[in-house]
Amino acid sequence: MEILSSLNPPQLEAVKKTEGPLLILAGAGSGKTRVITLRIVYLIAEKGVMPYNILAVTFTNKASGEMRERVETFLKGQKLQSAPLISTFHSLCVRILRQDIEHLQEGYTKSFTIYDTSDSQKVIKACVKDIGLDEKQLSARTVQSSISSSKNRGEDYELYASRVEYTDEKRAAIARVYKMYEERLNNANALDFDDLMIKTVRLLRSVPEVREKYNNKFKYILVDEYQDTNALQFALINI
Repeated sequence: MEILSSLNPPQLEAVKKTEGPLLILAGAGSGKTRVITLRIVYLIAEKGVMPYNILAVTFTNKASGEMRERVETFLKGQKLQSAPLISTFHSLCVRILRQDIEHLQEGYTKSFTIYDTSDSQKVIKACVKDIGLDEKQLSARTVQSSISSSKNRGEDYELYASRVEYTDEKRAAIARVYKMYEERLNNANALDFDDLMIKTVRLLRSVPEVREKYNNKFKYILVDEYQDTNALQFALINI
């Protein structure tokens, strides 16, 4: 392929190593994203991999958009019936949950609403008030930050509450708010931004037929900026 002529030997080796796990270690600006992009092109144009069997995950919409445009440019002229999925982690989770969240059997439907930070803080503020806590000592922003951190560690409110020591009144109060917050989101058929990841990981771990469906679909998974993945993101791509 002519487009590979611009690569140096290590980059070329990385592009052509298509089977088995591969970790690319290189400094900023050294062409890691370009290598991932050209691996996608190489898989399709040279190895005959069906585009729908390829998943590339990035951290930002801008990065995924740029990678998508580059792949389309490199494959221009190819008669493809589908395209590889190039997505952020959270967009991927939304796509999976829109199809299969009902398999979790937690009361959510495919038409769930996604709450942004402002929406979440409004619900939390109402919970703090209804429980009878002092809003000045326990702000919605503080509680939302604690809940978000907990979810990004893969903890639900029960696990968060189980780690609260009796002497830590603030964490105990947050645990109470966390529980009510989750109940209200569930009743509203709503997920917050952090739920997208934790619910998807839970879905894939707990429902074998759903996990098998996506394992069969995505034969090749490429992750840009892999070193920045947290525990939940790592779990998502390794289930």
